[in-house]
Amino acid sequence: MVNVLMINAYPIASKCAIGYMSEHIWNNNNLFNIMEIYTNDVEVYKEVSASYCCRINPIIVREVCKKKGAITTVPGDGVNRFKGLLKEVCKTIMPIRICDSLWKKVCEFSPDILYTQGYDIRILRVALRLSKKTGRKLCVHTLDDWFTTNGKVGDCLKRNVLKRCLKNGVSLVGSPAMSNRIKELYGNESEFFSNCAVFKDKEDEKKGKVVDLLYVGNLTPKRYESLNELAQQIGRKKMDLQIHVYAPSDQIVAYGNKMNEHIVLYTAVPQEEVKKLIATARIMLHVEPFDMEYHSFIKYSLSTKIAEYAAMGKPIVYYGPLDVGTAQFLEETKIGKVYLSASDAIESISLFLEDEVAYNEASRKSLENARSFFDRSVVQERLHEYLRGQME
Repeated sequence: MVNVLMINAYPIASKCAIGYMSEHIWNNNNLFNIMEIYTNDVEVYKEVSASYCCRINPIIVREVCKKKGAITTVPGDGVNRFKGLLKEVCKTIMPIRICDSLWKKVCEFSPDILYTQGYDIRILRVALRLSKKTGRKLCVHTLDDWFTTNGKVGDCLKRNVLKRCLKNGVSLVGSPAMSNRIKELYGNESEFFSNCAVFKDKEDEKKGKVVDLLYVGNLTPKRYESLNELAQQIGRKKMDLQIHVYAPSDQIVAYGNKMNEHIVLYTAVPQEEVKKLIATARIMLHVEPFDMEYHSFIKYSLSTKIAEYAAMGKPIVYYGPLDVGTAQFLEETKIGKVYLSASDAIESISLFLEDEVAYNEASRKSLENARSFFDRSVVQERLHEYLRGQME
């Protein structure tokens, strides 16, 4: 058993991609004893057993009840960008003071190691401060290149704080591409831990209507354009095929009228129902935007959906730029088929639907090649052993 003190923006099992991933990785009472400190007041989809869990005020680092969480910056006009930069500077220079009651809880918990996903200068500094006070190593889990997306000055501030965290800490990453990025910037070696899932042992019973092609996820940033490009190819080839898309309701309202006729939109289902939804599909689709404006947000990341698709043994077809983390991972591991051309992607999908041998081979590769990366029991055991090694 490893006592893990977590300092994050979101609690485990919060209703967002990070919350889902955290619950999948950490929710194992036989391996991890967890104390959570977080900043954002969000709803969770599942209660996770933890020794102690509290939300803190990100400015004065004390426990709060119903106040808003972390300061966030939103890109916008010059005034908003200046305000955002000012907030980053304040979060960098304002002193960190841990209140007595919170420090007492930390001491009673007696952590073996500290863990943070960062995403905010203040959270990193709180984690670093607690690491120094407890004398325990800090694990920084960098899921994407969040510290180089706010302009030169803001990015410099973030990288400086992250460098201090990694100086005597350890680096975990959410993708192999992010591992290379951390090595490039800081010289640190990293361990890869991403989203994980329970792998099937036999063909799951398909309940409900079976669909040929399914996409589950966001329509932003500009992923709806990539989906439309695939749908246009379906129309040009006169195929009897639809792309079934499950997306957040607000995005459907915003972009629904821009979607091609070969796309059928549905409101996103709760996380606990995603596995059942995937079971009804023959082929899983993942897309990324080509617009360079959003390149920095996806260049080093690995979609959390890939683990869930592969765990169900589904052939995965990717369409989008090739120089981003998800595409590179799928190509290198042969877990999915990767295409830069919408026409080629649709041809591949057509082959899978028509050729049972090709379909079964793609399904087998998806399942077998992904197990060492995404099988929940494998990932949790590997993480447990890694953390124990860092305690020595």
